[in-house]
Amino acid sequence: MSKTMTKYQLDHFRDKVKRQFNPMIDEQELLVKQFKTEATDKAVSKLSKKIGADTIIDKFRKAEKMLEEARATALTFFEKKKPKEQELDFKFTRAGRNSSYSDEITLEDCESQLRSWASELAEREIEKRPEGAKLR
Repeated sequence: MSKTMTKYQLDHFRDKVKRQFNPMIDEQELLVKQFKTEATDKAVSKLSKKIGADTIIDKFRKAEKMLEEARATALTFFEKKKPKEQELDFKFTRAGRNSSYSDEITLEDCESQLRSWASELAEREIEKRPEGAKLR
């Protein structure tokens, strides 16, 4: 006589089969993903050479590298050339560079820093003139 399994027994055996086969399935899925990634990388390089995008990408990569070097140079320059009695703008300080919204110094930041220094310098020059003395 055959005895039918209870719901508990069916669930137990179903889970047992899953526990035994799921690791093998996961391993095969990982292998498939690995092969797909490798094949995609090869196809990207072949396609970029075929359509000529590799030269543009190389130029872009060089331009980004030059931009990073220019940012580092600007940061060093403004930190070293800061007049004694004047402060750097927030973007040039360590706190400003570590802020979450932007980590990069732009051309506008450099021009703004120069404008603020020039403005303070102009104010001091005006104070030395007769018009500035009258205003005081």
